[in-house]
Amino acid sequence: MTSIIKLQLLLVKENIQLFLDTTENESLVHRARNVAVGRFMQKTDCDYFMFIDADVDFEPESVLRLIKSGHDISVACYPKKVVMWDQAANAVKNGDERNMAMLSSSLVVNFGAQRIAVENGFIPIMDGPTGFMCIKRGVFNILEDKFPELWCKNDHQNRDFDDYHACFDCMIDPKSKRYLSEDYAFCRRWQQCDGKIWADIHTTLGHVGNLPFMGCINDRLKA
Repeated sequence: MTSIIKLQLLLVKENIQLFLDTTENESLVHRARNVAVGRFMQKTDCDYFMFIDADVDFEPESVLRLIKSGHDISVACYPKKVVMWDQAANAVKNGDERNMAMLSSSLVVNFGAQRIAVENGFIPIMDGPTGFMCIKRGVFNILEDKFPELWCKNDHQNRDFDDYHACFDCMIDPKSKRYLSEDYAFCRRWQQCDGKIWADIHTTLGHVGNLPFMGCINDRLKA
């Protein structure tokens, strides 16, 4: 909540209006995301939609970088809630003096390429996390046109609109046959529209579980 309050203050200074919508008492993550987007599209005229999961710790400037990047979809990547002990051991063995908490983290990201070019602090990725993702409004219009079969009736709680587009539903990757979580499935659908996912390499995010896990893409690129 502290991060959200700081974000509100920063956006006021930047003359950016913020509409805050929360989701509670929902057992299906992908349905929660779909309904949140439905409310954004049908109840607001905002230009950008952003997911910030409740267990993600962030600095408000991170949000501003995503908005000002100009990308259709941009993310910052946080770590999974696990310690990669083999990475920690290698860092100690090699005398790496950087932050051990970051070096021993496993980020929620699939790079999709061996060589990656950095453009203004962002890199193109294959899969990124929804929990800190900024999306332009027009993206949803394109997805609605591309996948009309994903429209469904809103028969769950808080039924303040009749239907929504389930662009965050999980899927089986048509090429790899991997089961894709809602965030990776969303990325794949956007790529099927010839879109790209961009990740901010400089943002450090916390992912709070039994421990406050920390991670940053820039540390991973240097590893």
